[in-house]
Amino acid sequence: MNKVHLKQILENYLNRFEEMNMQAHGSSEWHKWRMAQAFRAMMNRALSATDEAFPAELLQVKKLTEDLIDGPMQPFYGLCRIAEKAPEEVRDLFCKLLQAEDDGNLVIRSERVHDFIAGSNRLCEQQFPKSYLYKNNSHSVTCYLGLYDPTHNYIFKATEAKNFACYVGFSDDWGAGQNFHLDAYYRMCDQLVAVLEEDASFLTKWKAHWANLPVKQEALYSDQQHHLLAYDIIYASTHYKLVPGIDERPARKSPAPQRTVDIEALKSSYEAAAQREKERQQAEAYVRQVLVAGVKFHHKRYGVGVIQQVSASQLAADFPEGGRKNLDLAVAAANGIDEVDGVTDFAKRIGTVRSVLQQSVEIQRDYERTLKAYHEVMENADDVS
Repeated sequence: MNKVHLKQILENYLNRFEEMNMQAHGSSEWHKWRMAQAFRAMMNRALSATDEAFPAELLQVKKLTEDLIDGPMQPFYGLCRIAEKAPEEVRDLFCKLLQAEDDGNLVIRSERVHDFIAGSNRLCEQQFPKSYLYKNNSHSVTCYLGLYDPTHNYIFKATEAKNFACYVGFSDDWGAGQNFHLDAYYRMCDQLVAVLEEDASFLTKWKAHWANLPVKQEALYSDQQHHLLAYDIIYASTHYKLVPGIDERPARKSPAPQRTVDIEALKSSYEAAAQREKERQQAEAYVRQVLVAGVKFHHKRYGVGVIQQVSASQLAADFPEGGRKNLDLAVAAANGIDEVDGVTDFAKRIGTVRSVLQQSVEIQRDYERTLKAYHEVMENADDVS
């Protein structure tokens, strides 16, 4: 590695630590350590749950990871939805990825990553045959590994890793897609960790910053091997532009005027659809926050019921006169449920998002369509997750 360039990155990382980790600046990268502290126990609880409870437990793990894994493609949320109909298959995928022994053999582990991607995307094709969403890739799967066992794994994100490698002079090629080589990427991360552990001054300053975070230290993963720190440095180098020009790419050839208009129109359509999709996700997040197991509510058609279970898109509730009902979460909240015990403003809050919930399926489909169209004409979109 080019240690002069790496030193520049590390200096800027320390200088901008507060910006990257204090919510007053709109950033809180320390959440990765909070996720890693809880992820393994929550995932193990999900994997040991019954088939009936598994989707809801998996959804709780997905919520923990916020937007670290799920970007526009929503791969983790997609697995939560697939688990509603195929719990055994989704459970098996995660067990083979996270719990199989490989004695540190990264070639075998890399095969597990490819097997998970192929298996999850096959299930996605079966459950959502016309959907452009929910596809897993090397980023999402290394997140599962990196949060479950940070001691032996690193999180990977293609563009950020490529930019970092170019700047520090790491020349090994880890490939992409089906040709992604986990061992090559891990070699770069191992070299970065070795530099960090040789730099006592950097670690002392970093620990001093770390002690001032607005969170109890016991809520954060200890990261004694500095694997999460290594990923955070790689990610921050591009995301926060720790080195001027680190994310600059060669200029593209000027497109024909008509093509420029088409791309701008597609971008505008995509951004509008993405905003509607964000509103849908926020509305459904509120519904899942309020409608949890054990809560009593009133349904216009079925009367008083008690929620037994909530998954990504459904809730199961018992009604004294109607028995167990499985209801679509968004539809029930928008059209059926008018009172929830302990939530005095439920009807008012739902009133502000009712149209979004009622159009939930259409909003998702429109988002998928525009996302697919937009990315088909854009370059360098191979690591969108």
